[in-house]
Amino acid sequence: VCRGGVVGPAPLGEGRGGFAAAAARARGRAKSGIHLASYQALASLETGWGVLRSDYGDLLSGLAYRGVEVVVPGRGTFLRLIAGPFPDLESAARACRVIEAQGKFCEVADFSDR
Repeated sequence: VCRGGVVGPAPLGEGRGGFAAAAARARGRAKSGIHLASYQALASLETGWGVLRSDYGDLLSGLAYRGVEVVVPGRGTFLRLIAGPFPDLESAARACRVIEAQGKFCEVADFSDR
């Protein structure tokens, strides 16, 4: 996970969700974010966040970002750029719809602290 420029392995349940994320949502503690892109290097992730903020300034204003490390079988290790937190799941989904309408990738993701 990238927080403040430090990258380490993703905690259990981070990334695509999993049991820990589902349990946190069930307890009402999960925060919503959006997965905007994936990169193989921290420097690329940081540059990508700058580009995305430039492209979607109003939509991403006031949000933080994280790089969540995932291993994609046959492709290698990637850092998923996840922005958030959004006030609720619907706000994150609405932001994704705006981004997807412009032909870009977006997926609602967990942005909970661990």
